[in-house]
Amino acid sequence: MKAVECEHLQFNYGEQPALRDLTFSIEKGTYVAVAGRNGCGKSTLARHITALLQPTEGVMRVFGMDTKDETKTLEIRKRAGMIFQNPDNQIVASVVEEDVAFGPENLGVPTDEIRKRVDSALAQVGMSEFAQRAPHTLSGGQKQRIGIAGVLAMQPELIVLDEPTSMLDPSGRMAVMQTLDELHNAGITLIHITHSMEEALKAQRMIVMDQGRIVLDDTPQAIFSQHAEELLEWGLELPVLMETAHICKQYGLDVGAGITMEEMVNKICQL
Repeated sequence: MKAVECEHLQFNYGEQPALRDLTFSIEKGTYVAVAGRNGCGKSTLARHITALLQPTEGVMRVFGMDTKDETKTLEIRKRAGMIFQNPDNQIVASVVEEDVAFGPENLGVPTDEIRKRVDSALAQVGMSEFAQRAPHTLSGGQKQRIGIAGVLAMQPELIVLDEPTSMLDPSGRMAVMQTLDELHNAGITLIHITHSMEEALKAQRMIVMDQGRIVLDDTPQAIFSQHAEELLEWGLELPVLMETAHICKQYGLDVGAGITMEEMVNKICQL
């Protein structure tokens, strides 16, 4: 089943094109990274998937529902949640468990069911012990995991994450990325908007955008091994090991595109 279907999507801010003739689809349960430099259109695309924006031209369907159909907007937002860049912008309550309960309450979920969802969502992101804490006392990574719990409590089938780690320290980034792996393993469709190529490596599929267009669409491993020069031209950095392989190749040492340190060392030792 298709979680997302996009056909010839065009979106303009005034007269300025932000998305240009995008056509792609995403299968349910897939972990997709959408990468590109700042201003390439990836955050605008994220807002189309969650029906926060509607196309100027073309069609965006989420679980078969046209985002232009206002009668479907609530259902789309029940099934497709979104995590924003700044975790502070997602917190609306003074106690963690109340914040996580906010979404289900607005959906009219019965009180007993809300309690179950809150407990389950906090457990999924490893934050159960913080249920009674004030959000402002938490670290950035912990706040972001609370934001993810708030979306999980609405029981979405798809989550769009717009640069969820960009404002976090290394430990916070690691915790959030581990949470994403667990959500993917649980069968939730993930669309991870990022400019971090290290994070993009963890996805099953990678879409690269530039100037509002999709310029590459393949596995991360294929993109990094076959299109290193293009990525650098588009202002993107390679993952550390991929960059090492690229530099070696420039000096006549073809070590391939191993994505682990052990693979890289073994290939160099075999030369």
